[in-house]
Amino acid sequence: MRRIVAVVILLALVGMRTGDFGIQAAAPLRCEIQNAPTLETKVAAGKAYFSAHGTLFAADLTSCAVLWTWTLDYEVIWFAASERAIFAVDDVRGEERGSRITSLSTDHGNVMWSTPVDFSAATAYLHDGVLLVQGESSLAGIDSNTGKQLWKVPFADPAFGEEFAFGVVFVFTIQNAYSGNEIKTVHVLDVHTGSERWQYTFEPALLSFTIPTDEQIVLFDVQHFADGGFEYVSYAFELSTGQLIWKVKDREIEFLGTSDGLGFGMHMAPDGSTTLHSFDLHSGEALWIVPTGFLPHALAITDNLVILLSYDDPNSVTKDTRTISAVDKVTGSTSWSAIVEGTLGGVAVSSGFGYFVKRGSIVAIDFSTGKTEWSFQDDSLPLMPGQVTASDAGIVISNYNTSSIYVFEPSLN
Repeated sequence: MRRIVAVVILLALVGMRTGDFGIQAAAPLRCEIQNAPTLETKVAAGKAYFSAHGTLFAADLTSCAVLWTWTLDYEVIWFAASERAIFAVDDVRGEERGSRITSLSTDHGNVMWSTPVDFSAATAYLHDGVLLVQGESSLAGIDSNTGKQLWKVPFADPAFGEEFAFGVVFVFTIQNAYSGNEIKTVHVLDVHTGSERWQYTFEPALLSFTIPTDEQIVLFDVQHFADGGFEYVSYAFELSTGQLIWKVKDREIEFLGTSDGLGFGMHMAPDGSTTLHSFDLHSGEALWIVPTGFLPHALAITDNLVILLSYDDPNSVTKDTRTISAVDKVTGSTSWSAIVEGTLGGVAVSSGFGYFVKRGSIVAIDFSTGKTEWSFQDDSLPLMPGQVTASDAGIVISNYNTSSIYVFEPSLN
């Protein structure tokens, strides 16, 4: 029987602590929630949600008090959060093949609706008011307000769909799923009806990235099989019709993101060094190219800058020393750079700040200047802490080494 547990009772399970915890003077720690052994935390409506000991918890990010809990009949294998509701995917395969989706109010944890699906669900994502529930070869759309199943689409092959834009979901069917996840066809489905707007079948390839943009364009970066390795090919499609706009072949290219009609990608040379390039989103034409060291990835694309994290050279990889660089979006010039030492276990971005977690410390860096805003020291932080979630309501960091969750004040420009 599912039940709401009184806060008085649950305090025996989940503790709340405030204090210094080895904190430096400038670090804005609000509190630490104890007895919370979780790797995944969702943030919405000013609360943090996590699952531990077979129970779903909701904690207020302002007071750090646990507000409500929900005890499951079975095991939560996934949950999604919105401002209004939490959607939990409950695994009921012990009794029957299928799953149950339950909607809980963010205010009090009350069950608003609960509905079964006739397949084993693995994930659930909320887009445009529709909860998209995905199994190995099925995708269903559920009205997030009522729990009514709007549609269900079975696929002949295993499929996955985790990217959305402008009311559509991109679903890739897979062949050779157990030997290499070789993509076959992308199906573009309307999230409200489940109807297929268009599809595109690729030559044999592995998928690197799907990037929906803020325009009516979607980008796919794939690795086609070629003699002696792979041929990297980038595709741009018109979102509403599926028309192929451009196609660019380039060895070792990966998309990093898009902004204001520009796209940003990474080239890798045979020696492992890389360059960052900017291209016109509508034509694929390259605009500028700058060197970016070794093994870079994009942390954020702000109003004016592309923020990258990379190693300067192969020796830096051995020494575990990386550089954060801010590259001007229009010109490709470097605005600032800073050194980060030690293996990073998690990075999150919010409101122009980056939050870097590594063994024993957490550092907040202002992306407009490259300066450290604050740092927090805690020797209990493991090499690879749990999820880092950054939002305007609070910075939430899971420390599974101590089964606790830190909540920090967000930094704001």
